[in-house]
Amino acid sequence: MAETKKPATKKPAAKKADEAPAEAAAPVSVKEAKKGGAAGLRVGAAILWLFAIAFEVLAILILNGNWEAFQNFLGTIFSDITTPLIIALVTDLVLVVVGSQLWKAANHKDPVSEKNKLKFVLWNNMGVIVAIIAFLPLIIILLKNDKLDGKAKKLVTIIAVVAILIAAVCSIDFNPVSLEDMQTKASEGGYVGGDVYWTTFGKSYHLDANCQALSRTIPENLHNGALDDAFTENRTDPCDFCALNDAA
Repeated sequence: MAETKKPATKKPAAKKADEAPAEAAAPVSVKEAKKGGAAGLRVGAAILWLFAIAFEVLAILILNGNWEAFQNFLGTIFSDITTPLIIALVTDLVLVVVGSQLWKAANHKDPVSEKNKLKFVLWNNMGVIVAIIAFLPLIIILLKNDKLDGKAKKLVTIIAVVAILIAAVCSIDFNPVSLEDMQTKASEGGYVGGDVYWTTFGKSYHLDANCQALSRTIPENLHNGALDDAFTENRTDPCDFCALNDAA
């Protein structure tokens, strides 16, 4: 009598995204569909900052006696020098602040090490440095300028001072992240390598795809990737359930 072959059985899943719980489809991998990373954010910030400095230069040119040429170029859009100066200052401020937000986001995705203290401080305060560059020279020239009438000079100077303060405060990273911070959080969460899991609307990352906190998550909202990917998606808090199960 011929021996019947037993059907092949699969090994149980072990924390793999492509072998998630049977009732759920494979979660979306960040590695396969990842948005622009830290490098793209930094390039975007640098471009915005360059435009900000360009508007500062434009304001300085207007102050230094090029108002007539500027007026001839634009025609009669502006009747006096005050309005274009204010527009240049506000545009400068917006570009600096938006660029700083991109830079801070990039630093949280791809932080630098604290071992080099100078680089860590400079890297996390680059937006503040740019804010000073983008406004301080203009403020100094405004204070020395004797061509503007008193009211216009006072108004534009006040706006410039307020702008540099806003730009500097908005550019400060009050909670900077270092490479060592990421490694410490990974260690505290019991991470030893492999993929981790997170949800679209959650705030934590999970070590186990079968974690009870993920039991009601629909496949479309379940994601997986390396720990760096989780941090990139701002999931830096380890799941308490997973940490307890790992310690048990």
